[in-house]
Amino acid sequence: MRKNAVVTFSLPPEIVSKAEELAKEGKKNKSEVVREAIAQYHSSFKWRQLQKFGQKKAEELGLRTEQDVYDWLDKE
Repeated sequence: MRKNAVVTFSLPPEIVSKAEELAKEGKKNKSEVVREAIAQYHSSFKWRQLQKFGQKKAEELGLRTEQDVYDWLDKE
C-alpha cells in the first residue's frame, strides 16, 4: 500500500524552475520542496487566523496599544 498520494496540478514554468532550483540547492526532490512549501503555507495561514482572533479580542477588550495589553495582563 502506497503511503503518499500522487497528485497532478499545473504551475507556471517560472515556479517549476524555482522549485527545481530549490530542490537542487537543498539536495531534495521537487516533492519534498512542495511538501515543505505547503506545510509552511499552512503554518502561516494558521498564524494569520490566530492574529485575526487576537485582534478581534483586543478590540472587544478595548486594548489599543501594546502597553494596554501588558496593563490588562497585570490585572488578571
